[in-house]
Amino acid sequence: MSTYVEQNIGFLHPGVMGAALASSARERGCQVYWVGEGRSLQTRERAWAAGMHELATVAELCSECAVIVGICPPHAAKQIATDVARSGYQGIFIEANAIAPGTVMEIEGIITHAGGQLVDASIIGEPPTTGSRPTLLLSGPAANKVADFFAEAFEVECIGEQVGHASAVKSCDSAVHKGLFALLLASLATAEQLGVRTELEHLWASKQYSLPYLRPDSEHLRRAAKAWRFAGEMDEIAATFASAGLPDTFHCAAAEVFRRLSDPADLSDMEHLLHRLSRGQKAC
Repeated sequence: MSTYVEQNIGFLHPGVMGAALASSARERGCQVYWVGEGRSLQTRERAWAAGMHELATVAELCSECAVIVGICPPHAAKQIATDVARSGYQGIFIEANAIAPGTVMEIEGIITHAGGQLVDASIIGEPPTTGSRPTLLLSGPAANKVADFFAEAFEVECIGEQVGHASAVKSCDSAVHKGLFALLLASLATAEQLGVRTELEHLWASKQYSLPYLRPDSEHLRRAAKAWRFAGEMDEIAATFASAGLPDTFHCAAAEVFRRLSDPADLSDMEHLLHRLSRGQKAC
């Protein structure tokens, strides 16, 4: 049975995962809000489907909501926090982006300087579906205050009072899963250029250890469609590794792999995808 926790919660912005968080909060009895200015029709449709109330500006959202969730592509995380702080926000800001712990602590400084509190949040897994609940990790002194809001569709875990710990777990987890995907695509592109992709795939099919690599092309293409977002996440993971005194170059390379795929054009099949990788121009 749901525990109702009436609260006004704002979301910047309702992408697929943000809308899922909003739906979960609404099912717990919360009123959920978003800012429609400058957003796409697709975003609007997600917000409507999630039962969200539209407000005109970030300042209005800050005035209306005691809790705001920042969930956006990694490169926009600081700007969203800055916009919230400029409105004099003194509520709880949940930083739910795939960013490095150091970036989260910078954002904490922005939010607390304005008088607010920050909760570090990380989502592990795909958006919730029937029978599937992603994990939502929370850390920070106010983590327990917001945990119940999202428990309808997420497995919520509070992992302590240290801001940055939730993002650290996410970074280390994604370093493997998304980093391996970048390595897999780069290996396939190399084999394609050298004329041995078929032989490589036959080898993988014969080896038990290679079974995780043998996904249908449709699965690779589905994941590659998010490359524009993964690139920024790899940059943040590289920063996480560097902050711990470890080499960051692998995830810098993974970021470059994803940047070469960031334009969805010509990603209709694996041949086009691999050609894009091998012919891509270095971004930096």
